[in-house]
Order: sequence, then structure tokens, then C-alpha cells
Amino acid sequence: MFSKELHRNIYIFSLILIAIFLPLSKYLLSVSQFILALNWVLEFRFVDKWHRIRKNTPALLVMLLFIIHLVWLANTQDFDYAWHDIKIKVPLFILPFLLGSSDALRFKELKLILYFFIAATVLSAIISSFVFIRLSTQGIAFDTREISIFISHIRLSLMVNMAIFSAFYLIKKSEIKKEKLILLISLFSLFLFLFILKSYTGIVLFFVLLFLSLFVFKTTRLSSYWRSKAYITTVLAVLTFAFFTIKSIQRFYNIDNLDTIQLSEKTINNNPYQHDINLKAIENGHFVWINVCEKELEENWNRRSKITYHEKDARQQVIKYTLIHYLTSLNFKKDSAGVWSLSEEDIVMIQKGFSNHIYKESFSLYKQLYPIMTQIYNYKTIGYANGASITQRFEYLKIAKKIITNNFLYGTGTGDLEIAFHKHYQNKESILNKHFQYRAHNQFVTFFISFGIFGGLLSLFILIYPFYLYRKYYLSSIFAVIVLLSMLNEDTLETQAGASFYAFFSALLLASFLNNKKRM
Repeated sequence: MFSKELHRNIYIFSLILIAIFLPLSKYLLSVSQFILALNWVLEFRFVDKWHRIRKNTPALLVMLLFIIHLVWLANTQDFDYAWHDIKIKVPLFILPFLLGSSDALRFKELKLILYFFIAATVLSAIISSFVFIRLSTQGIAFDTREISIFISHIRLSLMVNMAIFSAFYLIKKSEIKKEKLILLISLFSLFLFLFILKSYTGIVLFFVLLFLSLFVFKTTRLSSYWRSKAYITTVLAVLTFAFFTIKSIQRFYNIDNLDTIQLSEKTINNNPYQHDINLKAIENGHFVWINVCEKELEENWNRRSKITYHEKDARQQVIKYTLIHYLTSLNFKKDSAGVWSLSEEDIVMIQKGFSNHIYKESFSLYKQLYPIMTQIYNYKTIGYANGASITQRFEYLKIAKKIITNNFLYGTGTGDLEIAFHKHYQNKESILNKHFQYRAHNQFVTFFISFGIFGGLLSLFILIYPFYLYRKYYLSSIFAVIVLLSMLNEDTLETQAGASFYAFFSALLLASFLNNKKRM
């Protein structure tokens, strides 16, 4: 219908649109993929496309991952969920097929697509940062996950890392100073945004990728002079981090000895204290449920705060619990004297939902590690994991292990994953409350649950082998690390954003470069 050149321009334009809308819009991402598919059909040349795709092993493997989901419908009961899952996974077939059957991209075309992806990710980061500033200045407590308004914060952190190291790669390739400067500013801005986003997955990924880029990947390794300096800097940074981490752990586990604690009988107002030494919850090493006089707490807190004792704080927690934990963190008794010892700043912190005074500190490693250490402590000592993102995953994996054991050969099928988890939760096999009863949060485990041992191993092969083939290509290696490490901590392919991210860059960096001799 149109000239070959026009179809090529539409093809590149469609890929640019996909790159732009990955971090910005799920709906327009779908529209962009439709434009790409429509152009492919209208271009005809089906014989040429067939010859390309049948020789394109990476594209065929990614497509096979989608076909596995179709095949395992035969072992499915819940087809409503199964078709929902299939709909999410469609990009795993469509994008490798369309790109793998098209002419290989030239470097300048890849460069253009990457530039738009970096720019779109920076824009998403800027918008999220403005949301963060607005929420911060409103004086309300909020979860930093809320600032990612287009896609989940973890998926965004994966794209931020891909954009950072794409910029790093393009800086190495570019010879134009202005271009290098723009890329460097983008790179640094996205690096800072990772800490605003507070995605531990994204932050850990960044430092792993930085180490690999500097010391492992041949295409980006530094000269011997700079490599030795980078080694020294890296070793010093790791040792410094390790030192302060160990100090933080020692500080956290400097716990009061119950045998030597003074358990008072009555307050200065002659009201009785309550002590529950069986509850081991702590704040800054002090036990929460000793020296508690709720009568005085309620009366005096209601005099100091407009949010009353039994109302909820900004984090939707009953404020009496926030107050008791906060007083404990200061090693105050939970009575009238403790309430009136609080500063006005402390009152505001409690109203915002902060349960420890350390959160007033502008920055400290201890403050960053404290929630993680608290989660692990509570899980080990009192068997509590609700609302704790790290220790909840221990419970998910416990249930997952039981499901895999019961469905070892053939799995649960594409659509019965939800049913399998729900069955074990209903049988009270987990300490998690209903609100926190989720699935595996590990893509590899999810494959073994759904497809059994044979389908699970085949899925792992599909994920790993294409990257092994193209391990000498820097961007392919970067993307492999991002995807494979994220799958240890998340069901990366179980959302539209995650599936599209994987499918698009798999096709872009693997399938579409099969015939391109220029090493990327």
C-alpha cells in the first residue's frame, strides 16, 4: 500500500512510541503495539518475514514462553483468570514476532529509540518527584510507592536502571560533547530518583550493574589506570557500608534485659501500670508492652492532639499504638509524664504515623535499615509478617513450596495459580492476614507452580539462553541482569508493564539484531 521506506518509518515510529509509553501510559502502550502490528500487516512481504522469523532463535524462544502459557491451559480450571493472564502475556508473542520478522535495526535507529526511552523515563521520574514533593509538603504520611502514578514503583525502578545504563552506553559511543552532557545529566538525575523512589530492588540492581559495567563487561571496562582507582573506591565503599551496617545491627540488637528492667507498679498519679513480658515487640531495644497506663495515655494524649486516642493516624493505624511505640522508642514510660515529655515535633510525627523518633533524622543508614531489621526481628521472635514486604515473601515461598510439591510434574496450569494459593491460605497454613495473602513474588517459582518441573525448566531455559547467545553485547547483558535479578524478588511478567518491558527489550536487543554484525 505504501512505499517500503514509509513502512520502515512507521515501524521505527511505532517502536519509539512503545519506548515512550512503557514508563508513561499502559493504554497508549497498547495503542502503540497495535500501530506496529497494523503496519506489519499492511507492509505485506510475508514470505521474506517468514524466512527471517524461522531463523531467529531468540525471537522464537520468547514466543515459545507465551505458547507454554497456552499449552498449560489444558491443565486449568479457572479460565477467567487464565484468559486474564494470557491477555497480559500477549506482548511476549507479538513483539518478538513483529521485530524478529522485520529487517534488523541499524545502530542509528536503536540509538534514536533509546534516546526516546531515556527521555520518557526521565519525564516519568520528574512527574513522580513532583508528586513526592506535593505529598511531602502537605504534611501527611505516604508510601513512596504512591508517587509512581503510571506503573508500579518496582517496574519503574527496572526501567530507570535500563535508562541509566543505556545512557551510560550511549555516552561511551558518542563523540559529541553536548550529547554526552545531556546523557550524563539524565543518568545522574535518574540515579538520584532511585533513592526518592526507595525501591530496594532498583537500588540493589543499580550497584550490581555498575560493578559489572566497570569490571566485568568487556565493552565498557575502564583502562587499567582507572580500573585500579575504581577498584579501590569500590572496596572502600563496600567496607564503609559493611562497617555501618554491622554497627546498625549491633545498635538494633542492644536490647534491654527483662531481668534488670524496673517494672513499676503505679504511676506518679497512683494509677496502675500494665506489663506484658510475653510480647517481645521492641523499639530501639526497649520493650513496647511494659510500663503502660492506658488511662493516662488516653486522657493526656487527647489534651495534646486533635486526633484522639482511638482515631487513626495518617497511615491509617490506630494512633494509640503509634503513640505507645513512639514513647518506647524514646525510652519513656507510657503514662502522663511520657506524653507531656513529647515535643510538638514528636506529636506531629505520631499524627503522621511514625512509630519511632529516629524517623525525624534527615538521613542515616540506621534509619534506612531499621524497618528491615524490625521486620526480621518481629518475624523471628513473635511470628509477625503482616505488612512487612520482606518477611511476607518468606510466607509466600512457604506456601509456594507446598503447591510445587503437590503439583510437581504438571503444575497447577496457567489459570489456577490464584486458586492454589487461596486453598492453602484458607487452610490457615500461613500467619498472614487475608489482606496480605498474595502469590509467590518470584517469577521463577511462579513458573514451576504453574507448569511443573518440565515446564518450569523449559521456561528457565527460554529466559536464560538468548542472553547467553548475546552475552558479548553490552545492552543485552545489562537487560539480562535487570530481568533475571528482578524475577528473584517479583513476578515480573505478571503485569502488563512488566511483560511489555521484557518482551520489548528482548525483541529490540536480541531478536532484531540477529543479522546486525555491529557489536552492541
